[in-house]
Amino acid sequence: MKKATLLVLLFLSFIQLKAQKIGVVLSGGGAKGLAHIGVLKALEENQIPIDYIVGTSMGGIVGGLYAAGYSPAEIEQIALGKELRDLTSGTIESGYLHYFRKKSTNPSVFTLKLEIDTGFHAMVRPNLVNDTPLDFVFLELFSQASANANNNFNQLFVPYRCVVADVVTHKAIAVDHGSLADAVRGTCSVPFIFRPVKVNGKYVFDGGIYDNFPVDILKTEFGPDYIIGSNVSSKTFNDYPKDDEKLVSQFLLYMFLANSDSTSIGKNGTYIHPDIGEYTPINFTNVAELIQKGYAATMADMPNIKKAIGRRVDSVELAKRRFLFKSNNPPLVIHDIVATGTSKSQNNTLKILLKPSIPKLI
Repeated sequence: MKKATLLVLLFLSFIQLKAQKIGVVLSGGGAKGLAHIGVLKALEENQIPIDYIVGTSMGGIVGGLYAAGYSPAEIEQIALGKELRDLTSGTIESGYLHYFRKKSTNPSVFTLKLEIDTGFHAMVRPNLVNDTPLDFVFLELFSQASANANNNFNQLFVPYRCVVADVVTHKAIAVDHGSLADAVRGTCSVPFIFRPVKVNGKYVFDGGIYDNFPVDILKTEFGPDYIIGSNVSSKTFNDYPKDDEKLVSQFLLYMFLANSDSTSIGKNGTYIHPDIGEYTPINFTNVAELIQKGYAATMADMPNIKKAIGRRVDSVELAKRRFLFKSNNPPLVIHDIVATGTSKSQNNTLKILLKPSIPKLI
């Protein structure tokens, strides 16, 4: 009788382990969030399953890329590329120059900086970084996966949520549908540095304003059996900014870092906190080091993670599933170009001028 009972208990334990659903949550933290790439890299190398993923700000970008079917190695390659540094500094890639020859003269409620254009006219800039290139890059990175999933984030390679802050209602929103490119764009729109964007009809800013480590959203939206949380948002302020512009570009980031509850994971989870206190949220020059820090921190916790999680995902099968998902991505095609504030004839002229600059998209 005792032997039969033991066998039943072992069988039930096996079924429970097989049924475990694992959720990963990635905090915001600016450049420090690149450490999340190392976290995902370590988890995949050790065949730890990722059934759901939730992120804010940089965590939302990294999580969004993973949910869109990019492997950790592909995400690392993107992060190490020159394009990331250009985007964070506002540098315009030569292929996009057509789009930036005419600067907007519309004033904004956030008037922080004046620039002088080539005609020596003062122009109001509502943000510190030229964020328009992000729209094009995110379009290329995310739109195909979004279309593949019918704009339903539950149907992505991994079910995904990103957190944005509603400008009007002052609430955190977990975006679960719509354009994946817009959602990820919204979750990293730090006020004053970037402009607010419209996501599913609402103007939003960076979700870190209200929820920088969205464990609560992971629990509410997916209810995983085990949570792996990577938090890079520890507050370090060793070098007080001495000039006003530097202060403006940093103070909101430091405010966000306080909105992270490291105790929210609970007992059924692992809290990963990479040792990156020496790095700053706005310095994107140490990408490789940050990724390695995230990897090392995860590997240090790997014995406990493996002990708690009985499931494993075969690397070959995972690669095959990723390939099958991405093979269903439709081609990226722009069917039409529409300019606002122009006449019909001007609109037609703009189409002729713009088409050669984006031949791979049209």
